[in-house]
Amino acid sequence: MPEENYIWEAEFNDETPLLKQFDGGMENNSKPVFEKDAVGKLSKLWLKPQDGTGNVFGVDLTNGKLYEADQWKSNDKSDLGYAYHVIFFRRTQRSVTVSGAQVAFKMVFYIGWKATVDGTEIKRVLKIQTNGDYVLQDNTNV
Repeated sequence: MPEENYIWEAEFNDETPLLKQFDGGMENNSKPVFEKDAVGKLSKLWLKPQDGTGNVFGVDLTNGKLYEADQWKSNDKSDLGYAYHVIFFRRTQRSVTVSGAQVAFKMVFYIGWKATVDGTEIKRVLKIQTNGDYVLQDNTNV
């Protein structure tokens, strides 16, 4: 599978238009996304392949569901009325080392989101590799 570079898009539940990482040839700062999230106006956050092909990932912050493989994935804590918020979304570069020698760099993309229920934090972190493989870490203790 070819290497993918994912870009973010943010949807809001007010009159704010869709905000894309790259728009009009310029890269947007993520600050407006966190500002809208802080006042409950961020509804969905997406990571989409930059070339338009491949797997699209998303998080619905109204219910905590994960979007992957063209469908929303439910879990036992989805749709329970919790207010989810973005912790982070970013890309980072990881080095690959074999027998003590650095052989490559790999990009890894992350989305983290959480809710607090009766003082207990529900936190999920989605890690996406450039080949489209992903891992969902879920520390739900409710």
